[in-house]
Amino acid sequence: MRRYPLILLFIFIGLAFLSIWYLSEIVIYFIISLVLTVFLNPIVDKINDIYLMGIQIPRWTGAIISFVVLGLFGWILFLIILPLVSDQFTVLKSVSLENITPIISPYLQKVEDYLIRHFIPGSKSGFILKSMTDNLYNLFKSSNFNDLINNLLSFGGSILTGIIAVFFITFFLLKEPGILKNALLSLVPRKYFEMSIALYSKLEIILSGYLRGIIIQSTAIAFVTAISLLVIGIEDGIIIGILTGSLNLIPYIGPLISYILGLFIAVATESIGNPEPEYFSVFLKLSVVFIAIQAVDFFFFRPFIFSRALKLHALEILIIIIIGAKLGGAIGMVMALPAYSILKVSIEEFIKAYNQYRVFKQ
Repeated sequence: MRRYPLILLFIFIGLAFLSIWYLSEIVIYFIISLVLTVFLNPIVDKINDIYLMGIQIPRWTGAIISFVVLGLFGWILFLIILPLVSDQFTVLKSVSLENITPIISPYLQKVEDYLIRHFIPGSKSGFILKSMTDNLYNLFKSSNFNDLINNLLSFGGSILTGIIAVFFITFFLLKEPGILKNALLSLVPRKYFEMSIALYSKLEIILSGYLRGIIIQSTAIAFVTAISLLVIGIEDGIIIGILTGSLNLIPYIGPLISYILGLFIAVATESIGNPEPEYFSVFLKLSVVFIAIQAVDFFFFRPFIFSRALKLHALEILIIIIIGAKLGGAIGMVMALPAYSILKVSIEEFIKAYNQYRVFKQ
């Protein structure tokens, strides 16, 4: 009889993970809302501590004010970045990918040969170059990005739905800080309540630290990349920096994709209106910056975020990311580590409870 409750708990957590995988779109809305809640909650707490004429400002008011602050910050950032980015896109719209590919191919081939020799022996020469060229050609072949814009607009309905969903979820998480915790614990039988509280507290600490770390990491990499490239004379530093910070969310593969995209963009800009383009100089500058930043990311940011926040070994991280890539592609790579951490901590708590709590001995 002692094993029966534990078996039921493992079945329950297995079904929970299957449900999360099946309802991944809704889960993504919740994750975005949790990220926003982590950053906006201190603002709401400060506002909630304010009294006007002896009346405490309610949390729902603080939540709305925090949304306004976030919106103003985003709008100001948009107004600052838009002129710089739009000028660079105007230049890029006049570029023909067919003219750029022969120029950039020798440099990409050198990178590919190095990867094959040292990291992926046995791979066929040209596999990275062909894959990236085909995908980039499909992306850039549209006339002045019109097809790309139309494709983005076609998702307008789902994007609007997602924004509304994230807004309402975040609002209620800010308005009632314990609503998610209470909702989850209400599903747990009373005899497992003590164990569930301990599990929830550990997961909250781990995941909140991970989310903060990921946001700080991506922002720092985007900022440092943009500034570094602008300082050494790469005009498209802002676009490349934003791409690098965003794609860095995808472990291992993201930096490589951002490097190749950045190389295409920088070479394209160098070829316009320049009678004597210095392609090797662009390649060298971009390579040095990316290698330096990825070294800092690998030896500082990632150990700090993954090892300390998620308490995972480097080899463990690599294996989990590979499994995530096999199961869900890029999204799987992003979601693999937090999902695995949740499962690992849950199992550890269940084993601890199995040995300590009386309910498992009945």
